[in-house]
Amino acid sequence: LEAALRPRVRIAEGLDYGYQWYLGAFPAAAARAARPLPWAGGMGNGGQRLFVVPDLDLVVAITAGNYDTADQSTTPSTIMQDVLLAGIER
Repeated sequence: LEAALRPRVRIAEGLDYGYQWYLGAFPAAAARAARPLPWAGGMGNGGQRLFVVPDLDLVVAITAGNYDTADQSTTPSTIMQDVLLAGIER
């Protein structure tokens, strides 16, 4: 698991790829935290997402149906940052 979650390829600023896992961090403000909150995730077409947030002992599966569009990541990102993370008390 350690090897799979080690960044291997930079996809974009703030987004890396390990072995079959995307790796990123939610902004500190979205997570109401002192620093960005790392996550590992699986991404499918249409906005399907599996987020693993080790610092919170949190796993979230999001199903969506925004298939084959450029903005399919908008809904899962909004759900995670503006709803779930914003509502977690630390």
